[in-house]
Amino acid sequence: MQLSIFIFTLATTILLIAAYPSSNEVGTRCPCQGSEDCNENLVCAYEEDRDECGRKICLMGPDQQCGRKKGKCSKGLFCSNCGFCSGCSFITRKCATLQCIYKDDLPVY
Repeated sequence: MQLSIFIFTLATTILLIAAYPSSNEVGTRCPCQGSEDCNENLVCAYEEDRDECGRKICLMGPDQQCGRKKGKCSKGLFCSNCGFCSGCSFITRKCATLQCIYKDDLPVY
């Protein structure tokens, strides 16, 4: 019984060590660490957030591009299917004016 507990504990420890990224891997994925600027002087028109590396990022406002590599929308806005922030900003109270046009919405001639 004690042997099986020991083996289980050893196996769990090995898995945790193998799954935890080394400092080199984190440094490669998050090059801005330590004394570097890390976007701390960035001035955002809407809101600011932090990415997975802890760097300051600006959130997007109405009619600004959004999505995976473009950025996240600020409070009150959502990223529409066509890749622009839609809705009304809670920060500036401005609303998006762009509307997505889908081929299903176009008239058939």
